Amino acid sequence: MPSRPATSTLRDTRTAAHELAERLERSVGPHAPAALLLVASFHHRAALPEAFDLLRATLRPEAAVAITAVGVIGEGRLYEGVPAMAALLLDEPGLEASAVRIAPDDGPPATWDERRRAFLLSGGLQRGEEPPSEVLTLLWADPFSSDPPGLAAIGGTGLVHGGVLSGSSQAGGNLLITARRHERAEVSAEGAAGLALRNARAAPISAPGARPVGSSVIVTASDGIRLLGLGGRPAIEVLREVLEASGDLESLEGDAPMGGLAIGIAIDEHRPDGREPTCRLRPLTGFVRPSGASNRDSPPALRLAEPIRPGRTVRFFMRDPEWAAETFRTRLLERGMDLQTAPAAVSAVSTARAFESSATTIDDRDEASRPRPLEFGGPCGVGIRTAGEFVQLGGRAEIDTLAASVLCFEGPPSLA
Repeated sequence: MPSRPATSTLRDTRTAAHELAERLERSVGPHAPAALLLVASFHHRAALPEAFDLLRATLRPEAAVAITAVGVIGEGRLYEGVPAMAALLLDEPGLEASAVRIAPDDGPPATWDERRRAFLLSGGLQRGEEPPSEVLTLLWADPFSSDPPGLAAIGGTGLVHGGVLSGSSQAGGNLLITARRHERAEVSAEGAAGLALRNARAAPISAPGARPVGSSVIVTASDGIRLLGLGGRPAIEVLREVLEASGDLESLEGDAPMGGLAIGIAIDEHRPDGREPTCRLRPLTGFVRPSGASNRDSPPALRLAEPIRPGRTVRFFMRDPEWAAETFRTRLLERGMDLQTAPAAVSAVSTARAFESSATTIDDRDEASRPRPLEFGGPCGVGIRTAGEFVQLGGRAEIDTLAASVLCFEGPPSLA
């Protein structure tokens, strides 16, 4: 019984749920499927618990999770600004699943010991002393009531895929629903939720949404989120030289926002092969003019999305959809993955719209002229636009905010 996706763009939540249930029920056999992932736009938030219960009653999955997002990816298309609901039924031979629920009361991930980490991330599936890699976790976190960087870090060498929920600008706006078979659904606007999967033959693939410009340089002066000096020179001067050499100098026009500019913070500065370090990307959000009479003639600092300290190695990046899509295709080929034939895929796209040129964004004004489908979602892709992805960078789990990622389910273990 293969994994299968379904998508509905009907406005009425209950009717959309019936449409999904009818499509997915055709593939359900005598045994209960392993897992159900349901993603919905905010149009469906109020009645999403009812839709979730309807799908569970029809499909009878062992574990299920539902989340809301600003953008829904369904069968290779990105729906944003319109009602959309997409479901992915995961059911391969030998696949086991459990719902994962992490509440604020569980405390900061950094305080969890190994036993508690394994229990929470695996939904109770991890057994004894088995390696964390035996259980794959799909996890989505509310940014207001959880610790996304901490959740990413506890993944260690085990696979934690998913990201930070997008759409709500304030606490209590996002919705997370989880349920195990024969148990009532748990509905919350806080914490993190997901699916733990055992015996899932899956391949995670991610790619940056921005191309590197210039070379790596050391931060020599900073003040919180203000980047003042690079390599002993004003940061703005270094940036201007880099962009002039790359032909992207127009990105500095105006004060903010900074037209697709990003900064990569190295996570492996001292590579033995001498190559440029792997970076996690963060947007540059503008300039900061120095205050005070004595600083009026000083060059402006660069404003970052998070604090940075002197001594860190950084590199500038420029958002480039065509470069990003080509990089993603190359990585797919390197892994031997074909998203047109993979049984199922869960994908995530950051709010940076890094792959905008290859996305199908549907709205009421431009429904007729649709670009080609998402290259990295494929016809079986179901997922969300996130505010940041949980990815593996430099051999460890990180959050990347300018990336695209996909988790391909290649089929049952016997196909290895």
